[in-house]
Amino acid sequence: MQFIVHFYPAILTMLSMYCYRRDSARMQRFYRRMTFSVSARKLFVLSMMLLSLSFNFCYLQSYGADMPLALATVLCFSMFSFRISERGIYRLQNRFGTILVFVAILTCVVEPRVWPLSMNLFIFMAGSMFYPSAYLMRQLEEPASFSRIAAHPATLISGYYSR
Repeated sequence: MQFIVHFYPAILTMLSMYCYRRDSARMQRFYRRMTFSVSARKLFVLSMMLLSLSFNFCYLQSYGADMPLALATVLCFSMFSFRISERGIYRLQNRFGTILVFVAILTCVVEPRVWPLSMNLFIFMAGSMFYPSAYLMRQLEEPASFSRIAAHPATLISGYYSR
């Protein structure tokens, strides 16, 4: 289990770097589903929660229970509410929210006992990179923009990462 705990960040980083802003057919389908389907976004948030809980379980099996692990698990369980999770993701997508979370991650990494909290914040941060921007979601509320974005996939990708 310690092997998984120590290589979890590297595996997540490599996967997110491989998929970020990729223009393949699979990522095109992912972008479309995430943009136009609320169910896909809910599934994405629940999969982030599952990744966080699996890390917490591996950490628990390796090092035992402590208070920071409980705090990290409470953060995971707060992701059951899609509305709370989506607000948090949109706050992470602006520059100030990103800076605050990076400072929190670095602070948690310095103290080894709070490493699960740092890892959960990292998973949430990596997941927010693949979530449609609030700007794009506001554009989709207008019928003219919706039909333009739905007709041209290149427009979707350019708006997907616009913050």
